[in-house]
Amino acid sequence: MKFDAFIGPTYTPSAYSVECQVTKNWYTERVESGRGKSSYAMLRAPGRRIFCNPVPSTGIGAVRGMWSLNSRLYAIVGSRVIEIFSDGTFNMFAGAIVDDGRPVKMDGNPTQLFIVSGGLGYILAGTLTQITAAGFPARANGAAFLDGYFVTARANSQQFQISALNDGLSWDSADVSSAEDKPDFIRAIGMLNQEFWPFGDRTTQVFSDTGDLDFPLEPRLDISIEMGIWAIDSLAKAGVSWYFIAGDESGQNMIMRMNG
Repeated sequence: MKFDAFIGPTYTPSAYSVECQVTKNWYTERVESGRGKSSYAMLRAPGRRIFCNPVPSTGIGAVRGMWSLNSRLYAIVGSRVIEIFSDGTFNMFAGAIVDDGRPVKMDGNPTQLFIVSGGLGYILAGTLTQITAAGFPARANGAAFLDGYFVTARANSQQFQISALNDGLSWDSADVSSAEDKPDFIRAIGMLNQEFWPFGDRTTQVFSDTGDLDFPLEPRLDISIEMGIWAIDSLAKAGVSWYFIAGDESGQNMIMRMNG
């Protein structure tokens, strides 16, 4: 028997005396042809189960970042670094990083994972090692990788710095440049389309690898972006686009997609 409008959208308005229907663990799908046995079908909502829960083993702490490459997945849980395997088990590496309660910044190459947390830098290459090179910034801000170089910015400055080629533990204080299009400090960094992007809070520049032996990253003179990042942990990359909460000289709190 066909029941017209027996299954349909459900909602709970502010006045319960008028209508108070609600659907839990199911969702409706409209029959677009209009020739079905009913106008809607009721389908189960997909369920979830815990795949991996390292929190009890790592102690108090939240997942502050994840990074994957070549079928390997790493996560930062509180102050601990773990690798998660396909069966839901994990390996916790010896040692700890600074847990400042904020998302970590990570990037890597096939042999090294570069982690920045609480202004300090770490390299995971079988074992976890803090970067103690004299040339590493006193307070690092961000982590990126381009053409064999790890890149980080110096907090509260316009300067950014590169590591030695293919060696995240070796840094020279002379391997430094700056984003000087406008006087705002670098708040976040990232790599997109094989180019380096330092985001200020009002402006953004783009640097490309010129292959110069003294310092390979040079600014693109044909690009000037009068838009920066306001929420520094909002920067996300999808495909060939950046997404972030932006700001400029006129205001802040704008959701931005940057493409091309």
